[in-house]
Amino acid sequence: MFIAILTLLSALSISGVAAYYSIIGLATIFPGAFWPVVIMGSVLEAGKLVCASWLYRNWKRTNILLRSYLFFAVIVLIMVTSMGIFGFLSKAHLQNEFADGSVQQKIELINSQITTEENKIKRQQEIINRAFGDNTSTTVRLNQLNERLRQLDKEVEAYTSQGSGFLKGDNVKKGLQVKESQKVEREQIQNEIRSLTNKSTASTQSAEDQIARSQQKINDLITQRDPLVSEKLKLEAEIGPIKYIAALAVDFGWSDKVDANSAVRWVIIVLIFVFDPLAVLMLVAANQSF
Repeated sequence: MFIAILTLLSALSISGVAAYYSIIGLATIFPGAFWPVVIMGSVLEAGKLVCASWLYRNWKRTNILLRSYLFFAVIVLIMVTSMGIFGFLSKAHLQNEFADGSVQQKIELINSQITTEENKIKRQQEIINRAFGDNTSTTVRLNQLNERLRQLDKEVEAYTSQGSGFLKGDNVKKGLQVKESQKVEREQIQNEIRSLTNKSTASTQSAEDQIARSQQKINDLITQRDPLVSEKLKLEAEIGPIKYIAALAVDFGWSDKVDANSAVRWVIIVLIFVFDPLAVLMLVAANQSF
């Protein structure tokens, strides 16, 4: 009697868990009618167990048509339960896979932004390098301009250094007149010197500022990426066992690559073959024991 009661309790517990998974799975397949599906699945699960038990006790006394239909209904309900369990377990796997894919997309987006900023830094560095490369020609030009200024000063000094006197005449005045005649050229030289100096400084400073901004942005992006990488590693650890199962298929030569999705499907199929059918047959066995 103890074994009969234990068998009955085991059958009911397995059936209850299978019914829960199946009902939730069916409700997932038809999300627009959650509670109607829950009610329908519950009464069908209960009816399946009662029908299986009734068929065992009244098999020989039952009309062949009724007996055939009830047997067929039990088989179909077992398949429906298995389908619901498949949906429930598949949803659990897909949710994990979706989360992993979502995290991977965020990481790839951040990596793309980091690459963009790194390219900006390279371009700005090239600008700085060109600026320093142009310094040679700029320096040569500045030297030429300064040399021209010195020549102009010497032309003025040629008069002013002689001083003024009765015999010498007013050389200082002549020197000032020469300097006045050089005014336009002197202004052009000064303007060109300022332009060359400001241009080199401005381009270099702008590039350095852009590099600093890009480096700061890269640091911020890395700070955002680190938690996502940790989350991805955790998700990969959760689906790691199924990847090992998939790897067995490769080891035995059943497949050429590790396919986690196919492995999940086969694991679920194995489970549903020994889930609800076991519950129904254990219920029949409990009836036999009683």
